[in-house]
Amino acid sequence: MLQFVQDLKKEDLILYPSNGHFIMARVLKDPEIMTMPPKWRQVDRVYYKNIKLSVRREERTVTTAYGANIYTRKEKFFVLTADNHNYTKYFNPNGKEFWLLERKDV
Repeated sequence: MLQFVQDLKKEDLILYPSNGHFIMARVLKDPEIMTMPPKWRQVDRVYYKNIKLSVRREERTVTTAYGANIYTRKEKFFVLTADNHNYTKYFNPNGKEFWLLERKDV
């Protein structure tokens, strides 16, 4: 179900887009309203602080060839899972929408 930031609660499992991929995250803190909004803000709008999320992030090694040279690099990516989260991420929720996947009654 499509949700806005004011509807989020602690322990919710959400899905949101980021750089052409989806990220599944669990909300670790309730969203808080900014007491000191940015100077460029609109007067009739409420701004929220960054939300603390937990996600599952893994690394893989990618090998590419360019001409006669072979290059190896480490690539980080987010796994779409509700369990075994190992990374904390902060997210700016202002003006964005989420899909609520699961709500735990706390």
